[in-house]
Amino acid sequence: MSLHLELLQCERELEAARQRALSDERWTLGYRDWMMERRIIMEEFVKAALRTEPQSYEAAMQRLQELRTIRLLHVAMGMVTEAAEIMDQLKKHIIYGKALDEQRLVSDLGDSSWYERVGCDVLRVALSEMIERNVRELQARFPEKFTEHHALNRDEEKEMEAAKMSKGPEPSFYNE
Repeated sequence: MSLHLELLQCERELEAARQRALSDERWTLGYRDWMMERRIIMEEFVKAALRTEPQSYEAAMQRLQELRTIRLLHVAMGMVTEAAEIMDQLKKHIIYGKALDEQRLVSDLGDSSWYERVGCDVLRVALSEMIERNVRELQARFPEKFTEHHALNRDEEKEMEAAKMSKGPEPSFYNE
């Protein structure tokens, strides 16, 4: 049985043990033994997961020395941050009933656009070229109009082919 399935089984057994505890005060010793066994299974799961972690980060640290990589990392972190801020606005509106702060949403979208433009500079592609490539990609994905079928059955190779650059890289505005 896989560790994941064992963990699910553990959860079921825990609930069953809790139910037994409601009617039987003598469960304590057995429950402690059971919890110890489950803890060992969890520790084995962690060991199995950590086995897939790289043994050395030296090469990654070298790549982090590259200005281009740092700039792309900044773009990615910024775009994720802005997306999270937009999501937080929607959460507060949908779940808590707070009015949408449209000024804040527009500001967050503007910040996202700033990161997008920095990304274009790093990748040396004009903003208009990026937009044109995206349109071609979407046209390849949805030849006539959006359909769930096309959204779920994508031909990513065809989409990437359609989105290839139509001209060479742009010069960077940043001194690299």
